[in-house]
Parts: sequence; structure tokens; C-alpha cells
Amino acid sequence: MSWSREAYSCAVPVLDDIKKHPFILELASGTLSKERFARYLAQDRIYLVGYASEMNAIAEMLPKGSHADMFRQFAMDGMQAERDLHDLLSVTIAEVPEAKPLEGTVEYMKHTREIIESKDLALSLAATLPCTWIYNEIGKYLQGIANMDSNPYLEWIKCYTSPLMDQGAKSCIELTDLEAARQTDAKRELMTAAFIKSTQFEWIFWDQAYNG
Repeated sequence: MSWSREAYSCAVPVLDDIKKHPFILELASGTLSKERFARYLAQDRIYLVGYASEMNAIAEMLPKGSHADMFRQFAMDGMQAERDLHDLLSVTIAEVPEAKPLEGTVEYMKHTREIIESKDLALSLAATLPCTWIYNEIGKYLQGIANMDSNPYLEWIKCYTSPLMDQGAKSCIELTDLEAARQTDAKRELMTAAFIKSTQFEWIFWDQAYNG
């Protein structure tokens, strides 16, 4: 079994909890309050700035070539996504509020930053993988259950199921599996632990947006 399949199977309970979260269900039905969506986007804006830095740091760990270029592109895409949030909100709700990072945002960024600063490529790939993979999975889930007629969040849902997002997730999974294949069983277990912890932070990210 590939590392990614094993890690994913371990993370399924958390993924199921995300799918059942009222934020996700109300986002799908279009009944999520504007306040909660704005709080989510404000935290996502903070997170994406850190994410761009992390992608550049991982690119520096990789040999020159397509994989390093891919992570540099992720960094640029992350910054563009941050700017696009304003345009998105002008259509859906209102201005993104200026906000300080909530505890879940701080702890998530601390978790991935500390791993990346260790310059351990395998762990860095595993810890950052949920940002692309889990979001892509949730995007597909949302598209499958969403009210497609009058949902004010439909365009946001679509952006997480785009072919570009799907290919990015697949490429990250493939690269992480390649790196995992070079590791000892003990290191693979550490990779899985880092992956699961990041997936748990994904749940926290949704939950803090809903509950404040």
C-alpha cells in the first residue's frame, strides 16, 4: 500500500467529521451566515500568506526541476488567491474584515512552520499535503451535495474543484509518495502523524470560523 493511501485511511475519521460539520453543510445549502463566511475568509487570508512562504521553502529543498517549479507556482497561486478573496467577497458578502489570527490558525501555522524549518523534506511534504488534498476532497464533496440554484457561495465551491486544483493535489500526493518510498518505516509513521495532525487542524479551521 502506498504511503498516501495508508495516511488517508488513518485520516478518514477526521475527514468524515469535516464533512458533517455545520459550516460545510450550511455552505452547501447556501444558508451559512455571511459573518461566519467572512470570518473564515479572514483567517484563510492570513494562512495563505504563510502557505506561500512554506511552498517556497519546500521548493528550496527540492532538486531543480519540475517539482521545485511546481511548489514555487503554488506559492504564487497562494498569493493570488489571497488577492482574489477580496474580489470574491465583493460579489458574495462584504469586505473581508481585518482580523488577528485565531488560535487554530496560529497553531496550524506553527505546526507546519516548525517542520519546514527542520528542513526534513519528507515530513514537510506530509505536513502540508492536507492543505491541497483535503481541500480538494471537501470541494468535491461540496459540489456533490450543494444547492446549485441559488447558493451565494457556489463560485467559491467551484474554485476548489477546478481541474487546476485537482491536478495540484494529485501532483503533491505523487511527490510525497515518491519521498515516502525512500524512508524507513519509522519515518513513514512520523509522516503519517504529521499528515493527520494537519488534517485535524483543517477541521479546527472550519470549526473556529463557525464558532468564533
